Amino acid sequence: MFNFNPQTQKKLARFRKIKLGYYSFIVLGLMLSLLSVAELLVNSRALAVQYEGAGAFVYRIAPGQNGSTAQRVEVETGAVENGFVEILSGIEAGDRIVGSGLNRIQPGAPVSAEAQTRPSSSA
Repeated sequence: MFNFNPQTQKKLARFRKIKLGYYSFIVLGLMLSLLSVAELLVNSRALAVQYEGAGAFVYRIAPGQNGSTAQRVEVETGAVENGFVEILSGIEAGDRIVGSGLNRIQPGAPVSAEAQTRPSSSA
């Protein structure tokens, strides 16, 4: 593929012999490429994504004058797989989303945030 000089070829051969370094380099490259195309995922088991007509929305926890309030945010959804909904646009990574009490929440309603938990993956 490439014509390297003998000195460079020796360095590449030594690098390939060091399996940990070689595989770490490959894993790092894969992780960086996955991160560049990764989309935001929301766990739909918590029913955080609400559907109305052809659109979808979530309630984001936003700072208000008297504490945290619920803010309705329209989102564009993508694939739904294994209990997760892909969010293509509308919210950013790190936004806090209301996950319970959605049947009685309204835009601007005061909310209290509980400790953040991450969904566990089941094998």
